Amino acid sequence: MTNNIKHTLAKISLTAEQIKNLKPHHFSNLLPMLNENDLEMLTNSIKANGYQEDEAIVVIKAQESSEFKILDGRNRLKAAQQARVEPFFKEYKGNDALGYVCLQNLHRRHLTQSLRTLIASKMTTMKRGERTDLPQYCGKSISQEDAAKIMKVSTSAIQTATKLLKTCVD
Repeated sequence: MTNNIKHTLAKISLTAEQIKNLKPHHFSNLLPMLNENDLEMLTNSIKANGYQEDEAIVVIKAQESSEFKILDGRNRLKAAQQARVEPFFKEYKGNDALGYVCLQNLHRRHLTQSLRTLIASKMTTMKRGERTDLPQYCGKSISQEDAAKIMKVSTSAIQTATKLLKTCVD
């Protein structure tokens, strides 16, 4: 893992067309979406209290297409759309997008150890075709040891989860 990590965010305005075309970044897909009840609670909270600027949806520009992708905030965007409230956006301009997603979600989402282990397993099995050659997107390859430290699980649990995931796919 790099010692010179920067998580820089800048306010950004997206057009209605850009918002409509937003797709999740593969790092945000490591985490599950909220269940229906939790999403409804979030939607109701946004309806009652408005959308807070400090809860901005974080996007990152895809190098290959110049389109934005949701790095953090898929659930907030869906809830804001259901509440018919315009959300705020910030562009991620840091150098460790994966680290940012983990940092923002590890504690906020109250993930169980089992779920953190599955996420860590997915982190270590990303295909090279997912643009691991772009430092802004991915940094270096993530080893099981690095994933274990990030997600606060053991490497043996990651190895077991990886085997289980491969068995389920086969």
